[in-house]
Amino acid sequence: MKILWKPQKTFISNLAIVLGISSTLFFGSNVMADQTANITDVDAQMDKISDFYFKNELEWKDLPEYPGAYHYIRLDSKKTNMDLDLKANNIKNLTYSDLNPEYVGENEFDNTNSNIDQTFTTAAYSHQVTNSASTNVTKGFKVGGKTTLLKLPILLTSGVEINAEFNSATSTTNTVTDTKTLTASPQNIKVPAGRKFLVKVDMAKKTFNGEVDFSATGYNVKSTLNTLATYYAAGFPRPNKYPSLTFVTADMWKKLSTSQQNQINGVNFDSSKDLVLNGKANVHGIFGSTLRVSVYDITDSKLSPKLVQHKNI
Repeated sequence: MKILWKPQKTFISNLAIVLGISSTLFFGSNVMADQTANITDVDAQMDKISDFYFKNELEWKDLPEYPGAYHYIRLDSKKTNMDLDLKANNIKNLTYSDLNPEYVGENEFDNTNSNIDQTFTTAAYSHQVTNSASTNVTKGFKVGGKTTLLKLPILLTSGVEINAEFNSATSTTNTVTDTKTLTASPQNIKVPAGRKFLVKVDMAKKTFNGEVDFSATGYNVKSTLNTLATYYAAGFPRPNKYPSLTFVTADMWKKLSTSQQNQINGVNFDSSKDLVLNGKANVHGIFGSTLRVSVYDITDSKLSPKLVQHKNI
């Protein structure tokens, strides 16, 4: 399987996948879907279409080139091939919640013994922040027995950008972290005569939650049925034949009964005979947005500081 991924600033990621789906001999032996995680097993759905089609259209029917002599008696194996394109849309329903600020550092500037205003300079502050984005698939699909990892850049408030990752084949939470250092340069603070100021630096932190819709389209979807045909006409026994037949899978699906079609879950075919898959994922995380410098007047009491100003850096 070959996977090509190109992130785009429009926040849509594309994966071009060449998919080969193989199966076992036994009818109905594959699990239809992971019910607890709502993950559709695409392999199993394609196999069921092949099984139903063989039973409806080929089993015990004569080979066209050997009428009255050979008939199909068994489906030995099947394989569905397609080109699959996977896309994720922009994050939607994005909400934020504030967390308690994270302490970085502070300075005290005492000008109580002076009768003139003075300007003091703070130290430079730096602080490491770890941003995280966690995703879990609530509706997904397995393709070709391979995991499918999709990366999605998310632009958050204050211009913070973080990449989220999720695997369409599992509901297991996937967390991506990114550690950066935020720096507050030295700040000039003017303290009036007879006053004492406290300068405190902290980092504003937020949580975010959102949802992502993703989809996959399978192009050139064809199923190959490897069968066994035996001779049943009069005369001496003849060697068995092993016809290999290839059909457009959407055409096979149309030949199924309504009851059989209702047993094919999580996959659909559009008017162009392309396979259509849809999924959903939840995204949540924590990020540090800005360093904030707060200046307080603590002349009367450090226990009851009076806010003078806020400044975001």
